[in-house]
Amino acid sequence: MRASLALSYQALSGTQRRALRRLGALEVGDFSAWLAGPLLGVGHERAEELVEGLAEAQLLELAAVDPTGASRYRFHDLVRLYARERSAAEDSLEERRSAVAGVTAGWLALAEQADVRLPVTPFVVSFGGAPRWLLPRALVERLLADPLAWFELERANLLAAVETAVAAGLEEPAWELVGCVTSFLLLRSYLASLDAVQERALAACQQAGNRRGEAAILCARGGHLTEAGHSTISLTRGQAMLTRALAIFQELDDDRGQAKALHALSALERRVGQHLRPAALGLALDHAQQALELARAIGDLGGEADALIALGRAHQELGRYQEAAAALQEARGLVEQLGARRDLAIVILHLGVQARDTGRPTEATDLLNESMAIARELGDWRGLAQLLLELAKVHIDQGRLEEAEALLAAATDLWPPQVQGRGFRAMALDELGRLRVHQGRCDQAISHLTEAARLWQQLGATASQARTLTVLGALRPDDLGAAT
Repeated sequence: MRASLALSYQALSGTQRRALRRLGALEVGDFSAWLAGPLLGVGHERAEELVEGLAEAQLLELAAVDPTGASRYRFHDLVRLYARERSAAEDSLEERRSAVAGVTAGWLALAEQADVRLPVTPFVVSFGGAPRWLLPRALVERLLADPLAWFELERANLLAAVETAVAAGLEEPAWELVGCVTSFLLLRSYLASLDAVQERALAACQQAGNRRGEAAILCARGGHLTEAGHSTISLTRGQAMLTRALAIFQELDDDRGQAKALHALSALERRVGQHLRPAALGLALDHAQQALELARAIGDLGGEADALIALGRAHQELGRYQEAAAALQEARGLVEQLGARRDLAIVILHLGVQARDTGRPTEATDLLNESMAIARELGDWRGLAQLLLELAKVHIDQGRLEEAEALLAAATDLWPPQVQGRGFRAMALDELGRLRVHQGRCDQAISHLTEAARLWQQLGATASQARTLTVLGALRPDDLGAAT
């Protein structure tokens, strides 16, 4: 096979050989022809000619046609091995590193533009100085006509690009690329992938002394830990990351980074206030207000919307419903203006929760159903599971127990026990226990509430555990000691 491939290789032009070597060296699955442009430093038309020429020489295979009608290519494993052999023999280390830098610049440019087209406020914490390889506008519009579909199609390649950049010592584009893929990975719940690339980029930035990159990844990691769990350990780790990120951004005079870190700290302190120490809610309010002032000062509408949501939720937890409604309604107007559908779903969810908590069940039901429709539209199954849980609470309060039981079952089906975090499982068991109380099925209620209290204890969520134990103790006081 090597001899046969050598004959085909020798028949290529010098530029075609370089294209084969450099494409083969990449950690990609199937790919579009544009990739050869930044990889080789040539224009898009020339890149297409080179890739099509390699396909005609049977050194690339036609893998598929993407949703836009363009061809995607892949290597046969043996051809890839041969291309890597030739690259090791003919390309210098600096040439290989330059190729990685070029192709990473291409991925970064496209991912950055795809990110701002997603139905969320941008998650990018800060901006760095990594170069971008700008593709023709018409090509970008075609590729990113459906940004979610593009991210899904290129997900494995984007993750591999981060790893390749880190391995080549290119931590600056690596951390920026991680920032650009974060919103998508969160939206589609690719949490293990997000953890992996964040950790790789963080380690690279710390090793290189890249403080802005370190702060950006710490901020994103801290925010992710806040959303992922209720445990004392995860919240303590998240707080340490966010506090360090904020300090670095302050030293760098990075207002956007400071606003993002303050917003993330507010979300963490709100979680701490809910499950551990209610006094933390005051800090959540203060940090949300500071994030709002910074976002407004720099004209960051997405950051302003995020801060208003955080402010509204902090007021909500403190029982200041008028202030909460004002902040959430202002946030709603901004996210509608920005077209951030997922953020709109979040705002409507919290308006629905407030309607429920203030004795307006019909309005609460309408709002939660509106939010669920958006979550379904976006394929946000974690958000949908949370909404089903909140709607079940409304039905329990109204005595509509059969509907509540169906909603709780649907939430568990969407987020089954084998993939649930302990926090979600504790919340679901808690609501199921309360449902059984209303149904008069006390033995089952005690079982569910005892398990919820045990999970809250494991998580260190003392405030949540206390609320569950209060319900359990009212059912059977003698069981309270056993549950603790």
